[in-house]
Amino acid sequence: MTQKQVSQLDASGHFVGLTSADESPLEPGVWLLPAGTIEFIPPAIPPDSVARWDGSRFVIEAVEREADLPVVPPSPAELQAQYTALLDVHLDSTAQARGFDNRITCAMRAGYPGPFQADGAAFGQWMDACYLAGRQVMADVMAGARPMPTPEEFLAELPPMVWPEGPM
Repeated sequence: MTQKQVSQLDASGHFVGLTSADESPLEPGVWLLPAGTIEFIPPAIPPDSVARWDGSRFVIEAVEREADLPVVPPSPAELQAQYTALLDVHLDSTAQARGFDNRITCAMRAGYPGPFQADGAAFGQWMDACYLAGRQVMADVMAGARPMPTPEEFLAELPPMVWPEGPM
């Protein structure tokens, strides 16, 4: 069964975390969203901030803290999860723009001879290059070699997708 990541919100619309939605077995392309979820992923959330869904987009809001409380930055694992989710959304939307359901269905076409095999092979190679570039960015950030990029800067550093000429 095909799944995709979706955002879990609390009752006030604040982002709580990521969860999965299943594709409807009866209606391809229709997602069965768990209660309190939406199909959008928030941008990276800075320390001392929260993301709130306003009905059309995520709004980053500062959280006021008492001066005596220490600021705890996101852990490396939390940062890695946020940027991996951002990358996955980018890959999915690129595949969807070419007419595929998501990154997985696009890349798997590489293994099947036919009119979409070249798209699948090119996409799979590009997807690997994106994950490699994304991991290098995160490794450099964690090593202190560079500052954390904004989500827009992160996506701009990824290689561009070049589709082969063909049936799409």
